[in-house]
Amino acid sequence: MTCYFDLHPAQDTNLAIGKRRPEDYFPEVEKKHPGVLASQWIPDDPALWRIDRYPDFLAARRELLAGAANAFLGALRTGTAPGANELLERQKVVVETIDDQDARNEEVAALIVELTELGCAEPAVDCEISDPGTGKALAIAEACWPEGLQPGQGNPVVLELDPGESDLARLEELGYEVFTSTDSLRGYVRRRNQEAAGPVEEPAAPAENVGDPSAGPDGEPGLNVRAEFERAMKDIYVRAKSEVNYIATSFLGMLSDYGGLGTAQRLLASTQASTGFTALYEHGRLDLTVEALVVKPEFAGLFTDEEIDIARQRLDQLGYR
Repeated sequence: MTCYFDLHPAQDTNLAIGKRRPEDYFPEVEKKHPGVLASQWIPDDPALWRIDRYPDFLAARRELLAGAANAFLGALRTGTAPGANELLERQKVVVETIDDQDARNEEVAALIVELTELGCAEPAVDCEISDPGTGKALAIAEACWPEGLQPGQGNPVVLELDPGESDLARLEELGYEVFTSTDSLRGYVRRRNQEAAGPVEEPAAPAENVGDPSAGPDGEPGLNVRAEFERAMKDIYVRAKSEVNYIATSFLGMLSDYGGLGTAQRLLASTQASTGFTALYEHGRLDLTVEALVVKPEFAGLFTDEEIDIARQRLDQLGYR
């Protein structure tokens, strides 16, 4: 696995590193910017920079971070921390909750009008959603389609603009499609309608695609492959939560905003692996990572060769086969 930290003052340095190993570029960065490794609590033992020593590297860095935190807290207690004796000026805070709420109500109302015009049913607004097993309130949703966006079609849909005050994980477990912004729900409905309408009529598919229900014109992956990938992306979130007690809140938000395919493409476009990837590695569950899904043969048609290579390299560097 390639390790990335905030060591680089300019983007061109980051681009120059690319996919090089830490043991190769750490010495160069330290020579060019003396002290930068220590400033990021990077262990100074070069043996720990190797990929095969990554677990030991993490353990050593945790010790350095804990030591720095304890030293800082100790300085605060003794009054020796920089600025500890400075007087703070009283700040005046103005809260405009009424105007903010009005703006939100208008935003939701405009979305409902638009979705209705796109063929969706009228939702219930400002409704409480309770856990059917415990009766506990899971959310006070701005809008809810309990029978799906169109009655009897698809899962129940919830628009929840205060995700921090709701139990999104439980809603997902109960089968709700949860959206945390009006833009994400609007985009989802438009994509769904576009997919339902089907692609623009193309010439007949090549003979080799005949009999493959997942293939579209010119060998492009069909809607059922994309739908299966969307389900698989949601499944790894649920499994990570239930099997290793890892709750990927940011990942869930990305799924809501960009969909499964869009989320995977954004994660692969990043110059560094996600925090979720690292966390699942530490739990010994790289099989629950996005990268593990991307390299599956059945989903190969959804990604470019470069994207698949990035995913495979991240997994290979940590010994996942």
